[in-house]
Amino acid sequence: MVPQQSQSQDFTVYWGVCMFGELADSSWQSNLSFDGAGISRDLIFLTQFKVGAFPKAGIHMFELRPELWEVHWAKLRRDMDRYVPEDFTGIVVIDYERWRPYWERTRNIRNDAGAVDAEDFDFLIDWRDAVRETRRDEYNAVPAAQRLQYVYDTYDQMALRFYLETLRECKRLRPNAKWTYFNFPKLRYYCAEETPRGTIGYGNLTHRASQINDKCQALYDEMDVVVPSIYPQQWTVLGNNFRSDMPLNRQNRDRANYEFIFSNVAEARRLAKGKPVLPIISLRYYMQWPERLWLNDVNIRQAISVSQEAGAEGLILWEGIGTRSEWNALQAMVSQRLAPAVRELAPGSGGGSGGGVANGKSSAGGNNQAISGVFTVGGQ
Repeated sequence: MVPQQSQSQDFTVYWGVCMFGELADSSWQSNLSFDGAGISRDLIFLTQFKVGAFPKAGIHMFELRPELWEVHWAKLRRDMDRYVPEDFTGIVVIDYERWRPYWERTRNIRNDAGAVDAEDFDFLIDWRDAVRETRRDEYNAVPAAQRLQYVYDTYDQMALRFYLETLRECKRLRPNAKWTYFNFPKLRYYCAEETPRGTIGYGNLTHRASQINDKCQALYDEMDVVVPSIYPQQWTVLGNNFRSDMPLNRQNRDRANYEFIFSNVAEARRLAKGKPVLPIISLRYYMQWPERLWLNDVNIRQAISVSQEAGAEGLILWEGIGTRSEWNALQAMVSQRLAPAVRELAPGSGGGSGGGVANGKSSAGGNNQAISGVFTVGGQ
């Protein structure tokens, strides 16, 4: 891994924290203080069900029912009117997660009892059954030993088509915004199926993990920015200062976390081909021990500094907040640890101290709304 020149004055930290449930109110977002840290609110994070008629059952639904494309486009237009102001020039992150545009990373949990439109996870089996019906002659013409590969190849083509055409339509409807997908390239820490044993992240970017990403190069070419996930996988400690009250398999050293962040950002930069790369982190760990803990100082600071060193143009902060007690804990964490780290490590980041949209990106005046939990301007 070759360090890149760090330029903190060009590094922007973005706020992408969503608020749900009892906190689905713009006032909670606008009242959160960044304590003078330059954190930009010029970003909208849209979950998969707020971006068109995403087929939760799987892409086979569009194969079986081509009329769903028009349903998708119609809902997409409504979603843009609801969630993304026409004059918005910031970043919009689409979070499609249930299935992906490559079969290697798509779940396939068999469910013979499920209906064709069941929202289960047998995506590849459902696709196989669909092409046996819709492409019967073509499928039967393939030698039996090659039919599984045929299923994989046609799945990849149709799934990538959905991702590409959706992104292109979003860009057509809101051409001033910068569009991307969440977690591309997909986060990797340890992955024995795709990298050599002991490799952290994408390693030297030559392994099967990177080759799978190459299959979707057309998607990276269509994105305006690239947003890899660097959600911390373990509680990171300096040196050997492990916590005695936490299992060792839920902790790692700062050097391992460095390699994890650097390699994921480096892989994103390889695929981005010069476009901005903005890794995204969650502000809590996804391990449940005994609850979802807020990030410690080591993980916060490395997310900023290592992303800079790896050549990223910024960092996106994500979390889902649903209760007032979580909100209070979030504000305390921002004030005590996040804001000081941003002020020190990314002093050139734009955004101000909260309560508005950074850089005056929209001309919608004072009509401030919390769109999908993320503070933006002019939404309904």
